[in-house]
Parts: sequence; C-alpha cells; structure tokens
Amino acid sequence: MPDFYRSSDEEEILGSIIDMKLGDCFAFGRDAREDAGWGATYRVIQAMHKNIIGEDCPCNLDYITDSIPAKSAAKEEALEPLDAQIFFNSLDYLPKGIMFKAFKYTRNNIWRSAPVSRLNMYGALPQSTLREYFTDYFSAPNPRMLMVTDGASTFGVYGYKDCEVYVMNPEDWKMLYCDSLTEQEKNDESPCAHAANSYFNAADSQNAFQPLLKVPIEKFDVTNFCVLQCQITPKRIQKQKDEGVAPGTDSESNSDSELVVEAQGKTRADLSQVKWTPKLELTLEEILIRNQFDFKLTAKEF
Repeated sequence: MPDFYRSSDEEEILGSIIDMKLGDCFAFGRDAREDAGWGATYRVIQAMHKNIIGEDCPCNLDYITDSIPAKSAAKEEALEPLDAQIFFNSLDYLPKGIMFKAFKYTRNNIWRSAPVSRLNMYGALPQSTLREYFTDYFSAPNPRMLMVTDGASTFGVYGYKDCEVYVMNPEDWKMLYCDSLTEQEKNDESPCAHAANSYFNAADSQNAFQPLLKVPIEKFDVTNFCVLQCQITPKRIQKQKDEGVAPGTDSESNSDSELVVEAQGKTRADLSQVKWTPKLELTLEEILIRNQFDFKLTAKEF
C-alpha cells in the first residue's frame, strides 16, 4: 500500500504558514454572542474576512446571513462552506481578482458526524490527497486561510509545512481560553501549540483547549472534508483581463503575488426583503449552480 505521507527532501521544504496570533482568533462567544454548538462556520468566516480583506467583519452575525438565502443567525442556524461562498461573493467591496471555490474530499469514505448537506454541489478536490492539496495551495504565492468542515465541526487552516497542518479551532466555548490570556500572550509571534493528537481538541476544557495548533497530516487526513478556498488572481493578470489583453502580453513588471485591492463602495446585495419559499430556494440553487456560484451573475438572473 503506498505511503501518501512520505516525501522527498525537496517536497519537505514546500508550504507556508500565514502569520496568526492568538488575538486574531475568532471563537464561540466572541462579541458576547452565545453561539457555541452552531456558530463555528460564522467564526471562520470572520477570520477569513480579516485575513483576505484586511478588515474585521462586523460582529453582528446577522450581517453574514443577510446575504445567504433561507439562513438566519437569529434562529441559530448553522452554516457550511457553500453558505460562506455565497456570503463572500455577495460583498461588493471584495477586492478584484478573488474567487472562492468549494471542494469535497471523500477518499476516506467516512464523516465525523453526518455528511455535509448539498454535497453534490461541491466540486471534487483537485488533488487525490489532502497532503498534495495543502502542499500545492500553501506553496503558491499569497495563500489565504482555508475553511474546512468534516460534517461536525468547521475550522480554519492557515498553513501547511513539514507535513503538519496549522489549524484555527473556533470552539473556545464562551472564550474561556482566550479571555484567560495576557496581552503579551495574545500577541505572541509564535503562538502555535505542540502537535496535537487530532485537529479536534477538548473545547469544553479551559486547561486542555488550544485555538491554534498544528496537526500531523496523517492524523488530520482521517475523515472526509469539504473545503472552501480563496483563489487570488495575480495583479498583472487581473489588469490584462480588465483591459481585454491576452495573458502573457503585458510588459509591465507588477508582481504576480500582489493583490488588486481596488473596490467600489462598501455595499452588498440585499436579500433581506425577499420572502423565501421552498420553490424559490430551489430556483436560486439551480441558478447558483448554473453560474458556478458567481453571486453577481446569479443576482442578475434571479
């Protein structure tokens, strides 16, 4: 049987880790909202918002579900990566050149709880193993945080290097762990805990819980997952697209890893006034699939 985790010395140096401190973590109970048990995806959305856009996401969780059909934070409804994709694509202030893609990884043929709903709406992971996927993603220029869910929990992945996955676990119940830290600890430049036995740890125990941890890939790749990734188009290529120039013909020397951040006004598509019915929800899902979850094209057609 092949060893998916054995690699050459050249492969070992690949990958990267996004700078992250304990003070940057988003977890249950942040902003005094009691969301333990259903709010993990919301908290990873907030962390990704800050990591990708460079600004804090508004603390009101309804801000997120206002753009997601038939979902309500007020009703304590859990979200999944497809919902996060719809939210991000609804932001008119999302920088140019950013695209979100949702994938499923089913090689293990087991979910930690129930399978993710709407699984047929996720594309297949581009690589055959998580190790290959994480290596490629975090070796590319300018990677951003990933959202990962196993059917029971949602968490962020902010790095992969030396066969270890760097995880932000949002399940710090009532912020017991983070609130116990000093300001120096929250701003520690090397906050990651020692390698854990799994990516999931004792969230209900203040003494055992760690929001930032690193997990050996062989202990991480034990279940199926759904993944939401942020893909950034290099500034030079984005400029060529905007000007209608074929890629590779631009003579400018802009760095491929530089992000285009121009945006026009911080307004969003407003779906809060729509009266949702099962038939309308089904229609919207069909349009979203047809437009490959391009929210702006879907809004025009819808």
